[in-house]
Amino acid sequence: MPKGIAVITWDDHFGAMLDSIYPKDLEITNDLVLQLYTSQTMGDISTPRFSIFQTKEIKVASYFGGDRKNALLVFILGEDEEPEKYQLIVIQTFNEYVTNNTETDEFLERAFKKVLGMGELLGSASVLENRVIQNFFSNVVTGDVLKFLPTKDYELGIYYPLLSKYLGVEPTQTSLFIDYLCRQDFLIPEVVDCALVCPHCGSIKLFNLLLCPKCNSKKMQKGLTAQHRLCGYVNFYENFFDKPRNRLHCDNCNTFISNEKDLINKGISYYCVECKVFTKRGRDYLECGNCSKLIKREELVFKEIYAYTANLEKINQIVKFKER
Repeated sequence: MPKGIAVITWDDHFGAMLDSIYPKDLEITNDLVLQLYTSQTMGDISTPRFSIFQTKEIKVASYFGGDRKNALLVFILGEDEEPEKYQLIVIQTFNEYVTNNTETDEFLERAFKKVLGMGELLGSASVLENRVIQNFFSNVVTGDVLKFLPTKDYELGIYYPLLSKYLGVEPTQTSLFIDYLCRQDFLIPEVVDCALVCPHCGSIKLFNLLLCPKCNSKKMQKGLTAQHRLCGYVNFYENFFDKPRNRLHCDNCNTFISNEKDLINKGISYYCVECKVFTKRGRDYLECGNCSKLIKREELVFKEIYAYTANLEKINQIVKFKER
């Protein structure tokens, strides 16, 4: 398993700089940061590339973004690790980093914990020997499905049931392999849908909320309200009814109300349990069911949703090559 993950960027004044690292107690010297960046970006810096770097001090698998993003995403590995087996994960993590809308520190922590959960999927040393990729090739060649359609689910997000089956992985793990398969033209993407997602974690598990406009509390009640004409007291209409005495009563001025005309209909209102305020309009928010962040509707991120078609011609070429 990796020891940590880091992002190294370039500044025209200061040179190569460690943007962020996780875990925070993992130390990389400034000299090593410069050595990593320059060695991994030698040649044409406009071209993205996966690279491996190893010295007595460190072993890494990294991905440089080129023109797409002039940054180096680095997986810091243990001495016994095989960097090649991280190629898929490094590329996928970099692509998630490019579209990330959270702080880099938060993203790296989330990405690192995700990698630690991949376990057995890292077992193969090369992409073409990876059992998941082999599962996919075999199932495409022998199966009757070439197009993989997306499914939306509040818990799983946007996933691909048949693609998950062909790869032989859990639905939540397909995105790692989709990115690689598309880059190698084994899968051909096609936009078929779209969604608004959480800007912090990308989840579609969003819940509409109404917050108090004064104190932002979520403890809101809704009902028909009335105002006592005599003292101006406002409450839900039902709260003016004294059930034991079976008559209308104002708790504010402690008087019985003999005529309903003494109550002014104020219509539907919202009441905040926290600050005891009635309001005609609450503050609209969304709450992400995945990361629990509160989001304004205008902050939602537009996401294209793809279907994927297997490139049978190219897959057959690979399968035949490996059978030689």
